[in-house]
Amino acid sequence: MRARLTYFHQIGQYALSFKEDPEQRKRHGPIHDKVLLAPLVQEPNLPKDWQDTDGK
Repeated sequence: MRARLTYFHQIGQYALSFKEDPEQRKRHGPIHDKVLLAPLVQEPNLPKDWQDTDGK
């Protein structure tokens, strides 16, 4: 599923001719990484920056 989301995200940006400043893209990198690489199940011993703080 993550692979499909990544693929569709990239295709969508290409299809819309989405232009993004390279510096802004670098700033968003950690968010993309967290969303696409985070564990699918919440574990009690995860580092603080990987934990879901919204309680969802």
